Amino acid sequence: MPKIFVIPALMVLCAVMLFSCREKEKEVDYAVRVENDYLNNGTIDSVLTTERFKNLFRDEYINKWIRNRVLYKEAVKKGILDDEEYKKAVADIKEEAAIAVYLKRLNEELDISFNEEDLKNFFKEKSEEFKCGDDAYVFNEISFVSYEKAVQFRATLLESSWENTFKVFKGDPTIRKSSEKKFSFANEIQPNEIYKIVVNMQENDISILTETEPGVFTIVQLIKNFPRESVPDYEYIAPQVKERYLMQKRKELIDEKIKNFYSKYDIEIKKDK
Repeated sequence: MPKIFVIPALMVLCAVMLFSCREKEKEVDYAVRVENDYLNNGTIDSVLTTERFKNLFRDEYINKWIRNRVLYKEAVKKGILDDEEYKKAVADIKEEAAIAVYLKRLNEELDISFNEEDLKNFFKEKSEEFKCGDDAYVFNEISFVSYEKAVQFRATLLESSWENTFKVFKGDPTIRKSSEKKFSFANEIQPNEIYKIVVNMQENDISILTETEPGVFTIVQLIKNFPRESVPDYEYIAPQVKERYLMQKRKELIDEKIKNFYSKYDIEIKKDK
């Protein structure tokens, strides 16, 4: 008779051990606990990459989480969840969240078709909106991790155009980075060594070879500069024009959709007596 209970007993023991191991594995990764609420390392790493918390240090976020957990638990104990003020606040937040999500969905559903001519016409009509808030510069820039190649590039550039010179060196493994017809406001130009060169150049000037960081040699060619309050040429700010155009079109289309919704509901605005 005792043999009958051996296997079930072992099964129960194994199940208990397995459950215990799983519970330990489950808890290994957590960074902090407030009673039965856990904050694990993966969650912290993920949260700290979001726009809302990207400027917080790890310890700051953990302390903030602990503070919020403790406050929430105290609020629950004091019956705040049954308070009418709390219920109204939750209702307001839910409404705002629902509107935000719905507007996001409406934006995603928009199909905005346009061409280059549309963008150019928009730029002409709204040119005043594209005035420079600061001095702006358009320049070519290339950096090499080889001093010799940087010297060769500059020497070739002095005898030819940027386009033809870049074709000669395209694919060279010593090129660290390059950009053509880069539009930047003065306060956006980095590093400071390049800023000092660009703001003191004349159009079509080619800079001296500049070591912008240890072992990195940069050459700049200024194409155009636009003083504060001037309107840049379309060709240099086409991406910004496109962004502004799409923003306005989205707003117009969303506003039109919302106005169409008005007819579906009984709306009354009483005039003041």
